[in-house]
Parts: sequence; C-alpha cells; structure tokens
Amino acid sequence: MRNRSQGWKFAKKGGHKLEEKLKGKIKNDETFSSTLHKLIFGKGFSGETEVSGGGGRAKKVPSILGHLTAAKTDLSVKWENGTTARISIKKSLGGQVWLISLKHFLGALDGHYGLYPKKNVVECLGKFIGSPGFQDDIDFKKIKLRGPRHRDGNHLEIHQGRLCAATIIENFPGMWEETISWFNENIDVVTELCFSRGMCKYTEDHADLLWYYDLDQEESHGVDQLFSIERLLNKTKSLANSCLAGEKNGGTTLQMPFGFLQMHSPGEINELQFHHNYFKVRKLSDIE
Repeated sequence: MRNRSQGWKFAKKGGHKLEEKLKGKIKNDETFSSTLHKLIFGKGFSGETEVSGGGGRAKKVPSILGHLTAAKTDLSVKWENGTTARISIKKSLGGQVWLISLKHFLGALDGHYGLYPKKNVVECLGKFIGSPGFQDDIDFKKIKLRGPRHRDGNHLEIHQGRLCAATIIENFPGMWEETISWFNENIDVVTELCFSRGMCKYTEDHADLLWYYDLDQEESHGVDQLFSIERLLNKTKSLANSCLAGEKNGGTTLQMPFGFLQMHSPGEINELQFHHNYFKVRKLSDIE
C-alpha cells in the first residue's frame, strides 16, 4: 500500500502519461479533435491543431510573485480557425488541485485581486494548517485539544503541529466563524485560484476548462466530461454558507463546494492542500 507521498507521486506520473496520450490524440485524430471543439464551442471543426504542454517535461512559468511556478494549464489547444482552449486535466475523481504555502496563498490573493484577509483569518489559517510563524506560537499544554489521537498514541494535532476546527472554536472564540465567513464571501476567488490561476502571472498559463477524462478506464469510472471554470465561478457566487468544517476528527478539513482544504506536509513545512471532487464539481455546474 502506498503512503500519501507515494500516492501523490504515482498520481502525478499517471497524470503526465494521460496528458501525453491526449495531446497525441487531439493532434493526430481529426474526429477526436473535432468532437472536442464541438463540446467546447458548440460546433465541430475538422482542421489542423497545435497542442502544447503536457507530460513531465512541462516548463515552469512566471508567477505573480516573481519566481517560477507550475502552469495551471495542462494542455493548450489551438485550432486552425483561431479558436483556443486552455485545459486542466483531471485523471481521477478526486485529489490535489493546488498545494500552496500560506505565505504564497496570501501573495496570490494580493497579487491577483488586491485582496488580503483580516488578521484573525490569517491567524486562524496559520493555526489550522500549522504554518511557519504560527506553529511555534501554539502552546499545546495550555490548549484544550478536541482532535483525535494519532496511531502513536499522541494527539493528532500535536503530531501534525496544527489545530483542528473544534479546538480553534473552543480556544479562540469567533476566529473560526470569521474565517468561514471570509471563505464564503470569497469562494469564487478561491475556486479561481485553485482551478484557473494559481500563482501564474500570465493569462496564457491560466486554465479556462476543467476536463475529467479517464482514457484507459483504469479506475473503471469512464468519466469524460468538460466543465467551464467560468461557469463554476459564477455558480459559487450564488451559494450561501457553502464552506464549513469537516465532520470527522474534530474538523481537520474545511469543506468547500468543489472539494475541501486540509493540511499537508510534503516536506518539513505544513501547507494548504486544496482537493477537487468530481461529484461536487458536477453538482456545482448543474445549479441553475
């Protein structure tokens, strides 16, 4: 059985393989390319296509903060008639859509939107994730912990160096509620960052379509469905109170209309890990 880190690497490798297969199929199969054009633009087009991106050799692109980052677009398709599509591909029904440090998350909010959460919201996120600068400020001896035990017998929150929602609610009155209100008010921005913009500076590296596609039906779900990210953003704006603490383990996740947020520590630093969920995305897109 793979651990979380091994599973992520396996999924990433499988995703790159899928991108290469789709890239070849769009470029070399005129019927497939025309069908894709019809799904996106409402009318088929039988002509040459240029397809860029895809695979493990994809280049890093300029970020809003001046460093290099991964593009949110997996494949960029340009048809001979001038139409283009920037596509983010999902091989599985759920998984990581964006992994980001709290510092860079705040930088993306400010850089893309001129938006910066209030102090209480930033502090709450810092405690919930166990981010640098906040993790050391948590005095576990003075806090009533409401999360479960880790398999080593210690409190999960101590093991992970963070606090769950129930613990924050009990020990820091009003902080969690203010944070949930912020996410509810800005869920369209968070959705756009996760699926479309990320840290990417330029529009050409932003995705405008989300494509759940299982080419080999390796997971036996046979999903082949395109979603307009703009439509998803518009739908999130119509929702009220769509963000809330997860019900398990005292709230170790923050549930969202497209998936959820949790803490993940791929190295020595705890980061925000946003997850997508196909069924939530489909439900969101179907809202009238």
